[in-house]
Amino acid sequence: MIARAAGYVALTPTGFAAEASVQGAEATVARHEAGPVPATDQTLALPNEQLLQETVVAMMAATTELNRIGVNLNQVAAKFNATGELPRAGQV
Repeated sequence: MIARAAGYVALTPTGFAAEASVQGAEATVARHEAGPVPATDQTLALPNEQLLQETVVAMMAATTELNRIGVNLNQVAAKFNATGELPRAGQV
C-alpha cells in the first residue's frame, strides 16, 4: 500500500513514510497548540496497524540499504588508502 501510494506522488516508499510522519506531527502540534483540546480528543489519531507495519518495514529496508552503502564506501576507502588508486567497479 505504501509503495503504491508513494508511486502516485513520485516518492520512494521511505520518502513517502517520512513525509507522512512529518505531516502527521505538524498536524498534531498545530491541533494541540491551537488551544485547549477537549478531553475526548486528546489521543493521537494513529494510522491503521497495516499502514504502520508497512512504514516500519520500509524504514528498516532503507536502513539496510544505507548500511550496505556504508560498507561499500569503507571498502573503497580501504582500497584507496592501501594503493593510492580508486578501485574500478567490481574490484572491491
